Amino acid sequence: MEKNTTTNNLNEVVNEINEISISDKLGTEETPKVDYGKYGICEECGNKNTGKNWCLQCNSQHFQRNFGNWTSENKDIDVIIQESQSNCTNYLSFVEWVPYSQFEDIKYIDKGGFGKIYSAIWNEGPIQKWNIQQKKWERIYKKEVALKSLNNSQNITTEFLNEFKNHLKCNEAIVPCFGITQDPETKNYIFVMGFMKGGNLRNFLKSNFFKLSWLDKLNSLLVISSGLYNIHNEINLIHQDFHIGNILSINNEICLITDLGLSKPADETGISKDSKQKIFGVIPYIAPEVLSGDDNYSKASDIYGFAMIMFEVLTGIPPFYNVPHDIDLVLKICNGYRPEIPSNIVIPQLLVDIMKRCWDAKSEQRPTAFELFDDFDNYKTNLEDEVKESEIYKQIEECNRLNLINPVDNNNTNNSTSYEMHPSAIYTSRGFNFENLPKPKNLNENDNKNMNELTTKDYQITKSTLSCLTPPNFDSEDIDNITAGWNHLKMLPSSSENPEEGLGGITMYIRRDKTHKSKIMALLSLWQRSLTTSRKFWGETSTSSPSPSIKSLSPHQPTTSLSIPSISPISLLSNFIILSSSSSSSSSSTTFRWIILS
Repeated sequence: MEKNTTTNNLNEVVNEINEISISDKLGTEETPKVDYGKYGICEECGNKNTGKNWCLQCNSQHFQRNFGNWTSENKDIDVIIQESQSNCTNYLSFVEWVPYSQFEDIKYIDKGGFGKIYSAIWNEGPIQKWNIQQKKWERIYKKEVALKSLNNSQNITTEFLNEFKNHLKCNEAIVPCFGITQDPETKNYIFVMGFMKGGNLRNFLKSNFFKLSWLDKLNSLLVISSGLYNIHNEINLIHQDFHIGNILSINNEICLITDLGLSKPADETGISKDSKQKIFGVIPYIAPEVLSGDDNYSKASDIYGFAMIMFEVLTGIPPFYNVPHDIDLVLKICNGYRPEIPSNIVIPQLLVDIMKRCWDAKSEQRPTAFELFDDFDNYKTNLEDEVKESEIYKQIEECNRLNLINPVDNNNTNNSTSYEMHPSAIYTSRGFNFENLPKPKNLNENDNKNMNELTTKDYQITKSTLSCLTPPNFDSEDIDNITAGWNHLKMLPSSSENPEEGLGGITMYIRRDKTHKSKIMALLSLWQRSLTTSRKFWGETSTSSPSPSIKSLSPHQPTTSLSIPSISPISLLSNFIILSSSSSSSSSSTTFRWIILS
């Protein structure tokens, strides 16, 4: 018995030694490596995850099993949602149909050009991942979201929905869209978006501008250019309405782009009846080649919009905030007019040069989004590392020194900017249809400064002024009808007998209302020219003398081809532009200078 016990103990020891020996041998060989991929292995199917806690193969099947349990009552929208869920590689690459009853505490925030924005609490909240044990989606409950209601979207177009599909391709790089819902009363469709507490970048700058360092401003430009690079290069898309209202911000480090391709009416196509591409946007941010019709939206036109965003980040004021956003401004932009940097703000020349390259009239001269990102990244690194020999470090040190000597705002105590916005400066997206605009060109710095002075001076039309300019058979009622759609006209000072000298030619046009076109054209044609002539004339008219003195721009152009005054026929009328006015000190007489153009 004792012998058997001893034998058993020996056998156990031998077995243990053998196991250790085998283990040692295994340890000497190379253990095969398991490729878990970037996001690990799916616990459900054993394949690599395509995103954090996300498996395309498994989660697309979970979505597909639920397709029969919901509908938007719009076939095209259903297809977009189903396609996004069948091809979702992570929790931000799809949208879902959300019943409107899921939202509570809905509050109006603002309105844009083509819709309204609300904040709301989404009770169920967006999907995060699939819970294998409970066999259901895990969500972020009670999530605060933004609801973007689309005006007149009951008949949403296929073209608009295609733009929305492009938006989904960039969902990880821009403000994400979680889903679509519908207002039960208006039947307007609503996008369920990520909510950014800081609002748009303009609101953030207005409240925080004076406490932002140059490093903060550089970081904002870096983040925005990075987002634009993702849109242009990673997804190969164009934003088409790149303005500061479409940059949402929490702080200077978190700036996300929104409304990619969506700043247009949901129920219209982008083609007008005459087969021309319609223009949608905010005038100061629309590239001149798009305004003039010389080119369609492009990556370069987005870069032009970036220039205007950059202007506001660097100066704290919106571009062209103090003038009407009308045809007058459009004409000047096409002729090279750009916003003036305030004289009391000192900006590093390296940044000014980048901004001017971005708003160059020649689109091919503008940098790419990658070049912008690369420049800002280098500048930021040099500042953070305090590379004192770098040019950006030297320039910013000098700017800081000058700004200490001449502070921008000695009375500012709350870090906010203040400026008086012109009532006709509109920074929401609108639709436009411009015709016969000049080809884009650049202005030199002096001409741009002169143009700025002209643009910011408005002269109101008075009935007495109009009376001296209108033909004798125009009565007071005619004048009232004509001026009903006018706000103002611009006066262009002229120191030369050739009003076309300087400023690249005359581009000042009187604002007019299309509903009174015939009468307005009659007014503008105080002096009729023959149909065949292409001559241009200028002259003067005084309130004390209704008969104008006429001079030709060229000694070879006789004045006899004009009949004074004449109203008909309307088809032969020419445009009339006031160039300047001067009042006599000895009398109440005012002299107006004018030019007639083809």
